[in-house]
Amino acid sequence: QREEDNVPAEANPFIVPRDVNVTLHTDIQRCLAWGNDLEKLKGTITVNNGAAILDQIGFTCKAAQMQLTGIYKSPRVNHLFVGLDFHLLDITVEDLVDMIPAVDTLVPMLTAFKGKANFHLAAECNLDAFYQPKMSTLLGAMAISGQNLVVMDDKSISDIAKLLQMKDWHEKDNTLKIDSLSVEGTVFRKEIIVYPFLLNLHNYSLCIGGRHTLDNACNYHVELLKSPLLMRLAVDVKGSLDSPKISLGSVKYGDLYKPEKQNAVQARTLELKKTIRQALEANVR
Repeated sequence: QREEDNVPAEANPFIVPRDVNVTLHTDIQRCLAWGNDLEKLKGTITVNNGAAILDQIGFTCKAAQMQLTGIYKSPRVNHLFVGLDFHLLDITVEDLVDMIPAVDTLVPMLTAFKGKANFHLAAECNLDAFYQPKMSTLLGAMAISGQNLVVMDDKSISDIAKLLQMKDWHEKDNTLKIDSLSVEGTVFRKEIIVYPFLLNLHNYSLCIGGRHTLDNACNYHVELLKSPLLMRLAVDVKGSLDSPKISLGSVKYGDLYKPEKQNAVQARTLELKKTIRQALEANVR
């Protein structure tokens, strides 16, 4: 199979055995995984008919409390499959980006935020023999929520604020305090959609939404819903995420507009649970 898939000799992915059916109930006080010290790891690990399943594995590390449900299958050496439902609770944004660098790709301006947040990701993807994602197979949804966050001064943010005439948008130390943040998005192949969400800060209320691709092309709409000037303004952010073109746009939301919750993560989680259930029932006669 290795020769058929043209797999390099240095690739050594874990192949789940098909003739093993075992369930482990874990209660580990401390272990090292993915370069992190994990504590109080509890949950169920099942190997069944070529699938390895982690069922509600809960653990803590210095960064946050976590819970992971996942499935890993290896039908071929160069065609692996992983599905996961991953929760991170009360984690600082800096630690989140450090632990899961791909998060910065899903929400590009996340690195401008500081503070603690909750993160939920449900996704599935095929991998090659080096565990690199095959992006054309990626399906996922994510949600990020937090309170009392701080936005550091950023050029793109400053440019948007100027066009929206948010003259007193930041504090004296060039930071901006946000009461609450709740963002939902979906990933399909190489495109990320961020659903419209509200951003309440100081005397302003903004609605932000749009999409971008993994090659940095973007199309976002930022609309000022409430301000001390009682004006309705909008800004379009297009082009490249590295150097976007920011210009005034058309207002498209009503005065009392409130984005609907999409529940995209919950829907993707149900799909993952279905995949796990089918794997566990695969050899039931």
